[in-house]
Amino acid sequence: MDDLIYTYDGSFYGFLTCVFESFKHKTTPLSISRQPLLLASLHIKTDAAKAKRVLTWLKSFDREILNFIENSFLSCAEGKEYHLLAFIKLLHVHGTKALTFLHDENVLFLRNAVKNLINEVCQYKGFVRFEKINQTFFAKINPKNMVLAHLAWHFADRLNNESFMIYDETHKMICIYKNKKCEIFNVEDFEVVEADETEKFYKALWKKFYDISEIKGRTNSKLRQQNMPKRFWKNLTEMQ
Repeated sequence: MDDLIYTYDGSFYGFLTCVFESFKHKTTPLSISRQPLLLASLHIKTDAAKAKRVLTWLKSFDREILNFIENSFLSCAEGKEYHLLAFIKLLHVHGTKALTFLHDENVLFLRNAVKNLINEVCQYKGFVRFEKINQTFFAKINPKNMVLAHLAWHFADRLNNESFMIYDETHKMICIYKNKKCEIFNVEDFEVVEADETEKFYKALWKKFYDISEIKGRTNSKLRQQNMPKRFWKNLTEMQ
């Protein structure tokens, strides 16, 4: 089995099931992929019971360890699953100090992946634009990393008494916050309802404010793109 590639459904529990099978059979796959491959592969079916056993074991370490693993998984780093499995095996041998092994390529890879995720989360905290649709605040994002869980709790704190939805178009996920409860779902098809005339009026006001606040003689397009990268513009009201 060492020359096989694991495939799984892309879920966190699916990945933890892969970890369980790797430990159980004392093997290390060449890689772990979300997509079926032409090469010799073994599909690992998600098993909640097995995943929970691995999760319970991970929770026996410092919370920092579980946070690191969860954030690594939420990153967009290619090949993260293989490096995560390697890190978990380091953790099994060396305990929590495995996180300090900066000489290890797997630890270094995951640290960079987490850094990339957290940087994008920080950017989106300032770049999410809500519009009010049917008494609910709605926003659409197109992130590289799976930032939705982080943003959900950030805005749940900011908009504690409101209802809101954030749709991650990249990963086909949606966060719904209502009655002080927050849930995240996978969605295949999601149609955005058009804002009413009142909301369109306020959006137009915001765009006008943005335009007139600019000092024309001091426009610096290069600096604006550094502080507000173009990939965010698609969902920014003031840039539409």
